Amino acid sequence: MVSQVWWLVDAAGERAGRLHAVPVSAQHVGLMLRPEPEARRAPTLDATREALARMHAWAREGGRAALEARVQTEREGQRFAAFAEVADEALRGADFVEDGGRWEFSASLEDPRFRETIARFDRGPLRWQVLTLGHDDAFARAAGLLTATAAGDPGSDDDDDAVAFLAALRDAPGEALEVIVGCLDAQDRTLAVVQVAGPSATGRVVYLGVTPSCRGLKLGRQAWAHALARLGALGARHYVGGTHRDNRPMLSLFGAFGLEANQALRRYRLRTSAGALPAGRRGP
Repeated sequence: MVSQVWWLVDAAGERAGRLHAVPVSAQHVGLMLRPEPEARRAPTLDATREALARMHAWAREGGRAALEARVQTEREGQRFAAFAEVADEALRGADFVEDGGRWEFSASLEDPRFRETIARFDRGPLRWQVLTLGHDDAFARAAGLLTATAAGDPGSDDDDDAVAFLAALRDAPGEALEVIVGCLDAQDRTLAVVQVAGPSATGRVVYLGVTPSCRGLKLGRQAWAHALARLGALGARHYVGGTHRDNRPMLSLFGAFGLEANQALRRYRLRTSAGALPAGRRGP
């Protein structure tokens, strides 16, 4: 199953936005609703509802369900209030509920200055181990560490399912995946999960966490730098990512690396999907 796009048209029948559905696991698809750059008006509510209905039918044909949606509300300083209002009403009518917001960032991993910043911060006391999720012991270790590092993290939910999250990443087709544990004093202290999409060579740090007892020691900065370095080693040329709008430690980390947010997203979750959504962990 490949990604699919449905156009959202305005009252004059002109393209005002798009609904993009992307498979994120064998069972789930993620949705992105974004306005067209040159659109003069917002899409109609009926057109947006119809696109959502067609998307659900398409997902069911592929044996998947759409449990998460994101709506672009701002890009490069331009706000899309009318578009966001229509998308919000259509999603709520489809039994989605708002689940917070995100700031999104991007950077070229081939930029010499960014590479220098990564190299400078990829130094410290942590020592690295890469886990293979195909091995039961490694999978259990990663799931346990993910649960431990998520405790008290503003980017994580109490009902997030670590096993489902890791299983979805492990089973995602066409993605290069690496699970990196940072060790200090022979103890697991940080966890980073990186993923590279083959055709686009786009890399994401889909999860980054530090155990509560080690927060404030700048271990997260070293772990994130190492994760970015591993993305480059895995063939990624471009980094994209983001974090919950209230995750101040992660926002400070982006700033330390010289990155500025280039878009804002509003996140929605299907009302009945609590605990079942692998993409629910909002890492960087």
